[in-house]
Amino acid sequence: MTKIEKILFVDDEADLVELIPEILAETGVACIGCASVAGAIEQLKSHSFTAILSDLKMPGHGGQVLLKKCLALKNRPLFFFLTGNIQFSHNDAIQLGADGVIYKPINYTEILEFVGKLRAS
Repeated sequence: MTKIEKILFVDDEADLVELIPEILAETGVACIGCASVAGAIEQLKSHSFTAILSDLKMPGHGGQVLLKKCLALKNRPLFFFLTGNIQFSHNDAIQLGADGVIYKPINYTEILEFVGKLRAS
């Protein structure tokens, strides 16, 4: 069983980086938002996360670069890609080493349900 204590949310959409942590905080889940992979890597240096939700495609480095960093961590967090590309499948995410995919546009109710399922698993 994985107890979800802290989530790192990474997306280049500023409104999501601000809103998702606020929404998750209302459920008692700590969440740090980052607008870039570089910012996320800095957070990984000073914080432990039980899950990471990262946009697949972002300016500069995308979520795959962040996933590679996470795969090398001793205590690897769960890792889920966020994408609007419906051709990128759950199996594609798994083959890259991630735990799954969440499709955009993000529905806040779905995010809450998703995190609820993670907390219950």
